[in-house]
Amino acid sequence: MWGFLAKYWKEIALAALLFAVCFFWWQDHNSLVKAYDASIESYEERIKGLSVSHERELERKDLALLEYKEKLGILETEYEKYKRDVIVVKARRVDEIVTLRKEDPEQLIKNIEQTFGFEYVE
Repeated sequence: MWGFLAKYWKEIALAALLFAVCFFWWQDHNSLVKAYDASIESYEERIKGLSVSHERELERKDLALLEYKEKLGILETEYEKYKRDVIVVKARRVDEIVTLRKEDPEQLIKNIEQTFGFEYVE
């Protein structure tokens, strides 16, 4: 046996070295596969978290849009009421001025002079 080892020690050493390289390559490969699997799991967890966050944001957006539409409806109603009130007040003011012109033109002249700063010239 010692004769065999002495004669073929280089080949035996090369075979042992080749075995060691293959073993370490296999270990490295397994480590890479485990790291790859761990990163896939991590990404899947992140995707799930982002999906949940996205769904919450969509719900919040829908609620905000609903609230916006409600407030917009209220504002439109108030604006329509305001426009009607302006029309009524304007009609009353026109009636007052027409009545004042017929009944007391001098007072109308004084009101115009006070309001606009005009000077009445005949």
